[in-house]
Amino acid sequence: MSICEPTSLLTAGQRVFAQLWSLSGAPALVGYEAYLLAVLARMDTAMYERVAVVDLEDRGAVLDAVELIQNWRRDVAAGTRSFSFGARPTKRPSVGANLSELAEPA
Repeated sequence: MSICEPTSLLTAGQRVFAQLWSLSGAPALVGYEAYLLAVLARMDTAMYERVAVVDLEDRGAVLDAVELIQNWRRDVAAGTRSFSFGARPTKRPSVGANLSELAEPA
């Protein structure tokens, strides 16, 4: 397997994120993983907007961004942050709901 090389598939912000991701000590991104991870990270708008515009020549900014990514990874792993793919259905059967209604014969 090879480490993902930035391609035209990635935007400039996604390329920066992928480079910072690898600097953070995270597992290397392979193939489309760089794109997919950047899309997931973008759901945390505040974090992504800070990271995507980092000047990779500015050591201090890179170190701050790497720390931010490491904290984000730790929060996601701990369950204190999660990915959201939009609104979820709010109507759920209550505990003890009458399930016989679902199993009516046709």
